[in-house]
This record gives sequence, structure tokens and C-alpha cells, in this order.
Amino acid sequence: MKVANIADETFKRRYPKWETAAGYDDGYVGTAPVGSFPEGASPYGALDMIGNLSEYTSDWANEKQGYRRPKGGSWDHGPSVARISTGFRTDAVGQHENNGIRCVR
Repeated sequence: MKVANIADETFKRRYPKWETAAGYDDGYVGTAPVGSFPEGASPYGALDMIGNLSEYTSDWANEKQGYRRPKGGSWDHGPSVARISTGFRTDAVGQHENNGIRCVR
């Protein structure tokens, strides 16, 4: 069952030294189309809460220095990091190919 886009067997073929989910293959090296993993939906129906992109949150890692806290792990994170509770420290204005935002209503 494919539940999230994280560092997996497809990713390991391109990046052999990175930590990956052994035996798991979502078929993507980079980002996947939104909603590609309906089996990984939360109990409330939210999709893509882990993997694909780490999402900037309202949490500050260090407000004075301008560091936001993206969470959720991304397509290049292995299973020990690709969890919704995992937070990272990164600058609030920087652009990274593995960080994004979630638009909600």
C-alpha cells in the first residue's frame, strides 16, 4: 500500500547514500501530484500530511532570527523524519525544493 511520498527504493537508485524506507516504493524521486496517496489520508480526510513537501507552519523555531518550522517531512526524507510531528529549522524567506505551504479554508 502506498501512503506517502518519502525517500524510498526509487529515491535510493538516484541517491544511494541517503536514508530510505527499505522495501517501500512510491514511484517518485521528487514531488508527486497532490492527492496521489489516498490510502494515507488522515482520519479527517486530509491528504499528503507527510511526505511530498515539508509544510511551513505558524511555529517559529527562532522568531528573532526569522526561522520558521516546516513539518511533515518531504520526498527526500526517510521514515525516521517523515512524520507530521517532525519539525525542522529553516529560514522563513528561503526557497527550498522540498518545502511548501498548505492552503486551507
